[in-house]
Amino acid sequence: VKDETLLGKRMQDGMSRGILLPSFVPAFLVPRALDASFQEDQHLMLDGVIRNPLQAEVVDELFTFIERDEPQGIVLELTPEAARARLIARGRFDDTNEEALKARFAWYEEQTVPALANLEKKGWRIHRFDGDRSIEDVQADIRAALNLSV
Repeated sequence: VKDETLLGKRMQDGMSRGILLPSFVPAFLVPRALDASFQEDQHLMLDGVIRNPLQAEVVDELFTFIERDEPQGIVLELTPEAARARLIARGRFDDTNEEALKARFAWYEEQTVPALANLEKKGWRIHRFDGDRSIEDVQADIRAALNLSV
């Protein structure tokens, strides 16, 4: 986005309007970023990349290609009420419209939930955490589940 390329400008426009970018965007950007700076002995955490079944398939193929045999995922679960409150609090124009929020939640159920289920079928270990707790508590649970020290 900061390079103001054609794709960067389109991505900035889409993000500023609050729309979900097409699946080819993470499919293009994630391997490019990995190739530029990722080392084999590092952990890899992708945030917000797997949002639909196609993206899940691409990330699974990527992890297979870079020989990560025990991929894991983290899902922070919220009640619809808590998610609604957080979205409204962040203040984006598309987060204050009740119809847009309902559509976002329905999309999550229709797209993201099956994507995660597909990854589980492929052997991914998906950890689910109650995201409506303190940051410190959630972080401690994630670190414990992933066997990561402080």
